[in-house]
Amino acid sequence: MESIRTHWSRRRRFALAVAALPVAAVAFMPLIGGGGFATTARAEPEIQEVQFGTPSISYLTPTAGPQTGGTIVTVYGVNLGWATTVLVGGSPAAFSVVNENTIQLVTPAHAAGTYYVQIWTPGGVTDLNSAALFTFSPTTPDVGFAVTGMSPRYGSTAGGTVVTFTGTNLWNTANVTVDGVNVPWIWSGGAILATMPPHARGLATVNLYPAAGGVVPAPYPFAYTNNGGVLDIFAISPSYGPTWGGTVVTLNGFGFANADGVFVDGVSATYSILSDNVIQFVTPAHAAGIANITVYDGANSTTAVNRFTYTDFYNPANPAVGIIRPALTSITPDNGDARGMHPVVLRGSNLTETKSITVDGARIPFVRISDSELWLTMPLHIAGMVTVTVYNSNGTTASIGFRYHDAHPAGPEPWDPLTGYPWK
Repeated sequence: MESIRTHWSRRRRFALAVAALPVAAVAFMPLIGGGGFATTARAEPEIQEVQFGTPSISYLTPTAGPQTGGTIVTVYGVNLGWATTVLVGGSPAAFSVVNENTIQLVTPAHAAGTYYVQIWTPGGVTDLNSAALFTFSPTTPDVGFAVTGMSPRYGSTAGGTVVTFTGTNLWNTANVTVDGVNVPWIWSGGAILATMPPHARGLATVNLYPAAGGVVPAPYPFAYTNNGGVLDIFAISPSYGPTWGGTVVTLNGFGFANADGVFVDGVSATYSILSDNVIQFVTPAHAAGIANITVYDGANSTTAVNRFTYTDFYNPANPAVGIIRPALTSITPDNGDARGMHPVVLRGSNLTETKSITVDGARIPFVRISDSELWLTMPLHIAGMVTVTVYNSNGTTASIGFRYHDAHPAGPEPWDPLTGYPWK
């Protein structure tokens, strides 16, 4: 009788454990009753959580437009491809996804002023920072005021470059700014001649303000570069990725319109030219370490030295960590009979990137609960100790032991007035 009670107690504990698992986890377990157990674990697909990175905005272009709305704005950043909602100054904006790190939006009508662009994704919402600011300008009564030409489009970081702006009704100009700073200018020969101030290397926004009100952006950003007006790379985002490649990288710079090649340490990369100032490429596979990125346009080239880091695995929250290895601290329970069917919980750390789990080399399904917890069901196995091994996406592993003991034939199942027969 004691043997019968023990067997019934074990079956009830198993039933409760199954009930506590998510539906997806239960779906992976072998069916109870009917048919025999398989002699090896089936290599079924694992259920895994989709990992969404935190979105962020690197910059917008253009950064200003009329308060009547309708301006098409390209937003560059990281993890923007799963955007669900976009607000400009708190007002919803229509948008489309270009790729993982780029979206385009159409500004809604809005009161004049400077406001934040915010993007919602399953990974969170973008921060309110200066890179996400857009200015709605009052509609100018002078509808004929327009800037159509700008030359040159680049100059030294020391400042002093005189830029000529051409267009219509520019005699009505009241002010010229570079990244919001007023600059000296004159009206001469039907054009505006403005002197660029000193500025850090990179792109600057130039705006002309009509006397009648409003703001008109220059047709291009001004590129501050000490590279003689040829190709230049200003920024790279992201600046790290896995050794197996596949990272979509955005280059911000100057002179990309005629680019005919992007290379990572001499290895050709697939690329796409988005504008004269933006190019994107997909990293090829590369050994762990720091790599150089070179852009060619036939006659010229520019190289970003030691600007992209390949790691065996990276943590988006802290890429400097480098290789992340899983660790297992416990398996609960740590034993079970040879018939299998044991729901167990693996606990440890750095388990987010778990790609597969094996029991003595046989792959089994699992469910990822968190970075420190995995759920699985032990398969049929002969009595003895076995090794449960977790494999991370970077090839690192962690193992822990589990003991199978002999299964004894079960006696008649008792009837419970509350639940009926256990096999029902």
